[in-house]
Amino acid sequence: ELEEEESGTMMDMFREGLAFKSTILIVMSVFVFFSYTSLILMIPRVFYEAADESSVSYTFDYGNILTTAASEIPFGLSGMVLFDLIGRRNSLSLYCGTSAVMCLLFGLPFSNTWLMIIGLFARGSGTVAFDAVLIIAAETFPTHVRGAGQSVCYAFGIFGCILGSLVATINLSYLLTSTMMFICSLSCVVLVWQLQETNGQNIDESSLQLRSDKKKLIPAEIQDLYFQDENFCSPVC
Repeated sequence: ELEEEESGTMMDMFREGLAFKSTILIVMSVFVFFSYTSLILMIPRVFYEAADESSVSYTFDYGNILTTAASEIPFGLSGMVLFDLIGRRNSLSLYCGTSAVMCLLFGLPFSNTWLMIIGLFARGSGTVAFDAVLIIAAETFPTHVRGAGQSVCYAFGIFGCILGSLVATINLSYLLTSTMMFICSLSCVVLVWQLQETNGQNIDESSLQLRSDKKKLIPAEIQDLYFQDENFCSPVC
């Protein structure tokens, strides 16, 4: 019979071998949410200025913005397939890498048509990277801290959104803003490889690993008493 588990707290995210993983996930949440929000707010400004300079009607301008927003649908569907096909880490690396390059290009003086194409790939890949971080966080945290872990990552992600809003609305050059998004997205490509691949694995394997780590800390003479049943689930599971 399974014992009822105690819910963990935010502080438990930084104990029992989870501190490194939690820090990586929090940083990735801030970076991905920052890049995604900055891009969304930057796109209308770029198209508005491009339309104003080329005397293109506002209808065409808003059409470009709508088109870039619609790119999230096919990219989201592709992410749904690739998450299971090539794994979480490979998927996030692919989409964050694509987003990084496209965000950097978006800050350069291209024609309206090229800006729309770049915006399609930048926003589409950015939204899948956004989803990938949330999925990886859910599958990395063990059961007892999963709720707290996801909530904390999302809260820090919102902080990234606020920073992205500030950066996108002040008078920074487009190239500088794009460079910041490029650095954040590219950093996530590196950071995600510090985490374990969770695709195809038991969602609670991390809990079992924590149980094994804790067992090493218990004196050998009482280990048999503490872990009498193979199916026993300690408070850290």
